[in-house]
Amino acid sequence: EEASGDYVEDAMRIHPPVDPLYRAGEIGLGYDKDRDLVVVFTKELLTEEAEPESAAQVRFWATRTQMRRLARWGQDVTSRGRPICPQCGQPMEPEGHFCPKKNGHMR
Repeated sequence: EEASGDYVEDAMRIHPPVDPLYRAGEIGLGYDKDRDLVVVFTKELLTEEAEPESAAQVRFWATRTQMRRLARWGQDVTSRGRPICPQCGQPMEPEGHFCPKKNGHMR
């Protein structure tokens, strides 16, 4: 059976404030054939001084349907892009935009 890619947009959104546990340096993908589950794993990006053994790791197990929804959501969000500043042509962030054509004033 084909896994559905349909999703509920509000359920997919990350709602601020977000306080990440760590910054991912490695991301991997695997598949457990016996359980028919996909695993996504991340490993912390460490500073040069940190010991490699101290890196935090997280594994997320998901069904095919969940992964297809995540893939569809990722495609949809990235295809929307960010709004473009009509003055300078650069992408605008939700918190404001430092526009060189407006002498750096926030808009």
